[in-house]
Amino acid sequence: MGLYMVYKDWLIYFKALVFKRGCFLFTYLIIRSHLSFPVLYAERKNPQLREEIESWSDTLF
Repeated sequence: MGLYMVYKDWLIYFKALVFKRGCFLFTYLIIRSHLSFPVLYAERKNPQLREEIESWSDTLF
């Protein structure tokens, strides 16, 4: 009975950990997609801006 309780507790902990990490990952992806959307929209509207952004990224990295 004791070993089953340890397994059950470990399983609950593992499920909670997976759920927590999944929530963080989902939130990160949503924020990232919303932050990059205005940049993509501006690039589509103004092609010259895309060249400027690429030149900035070349100098930064």
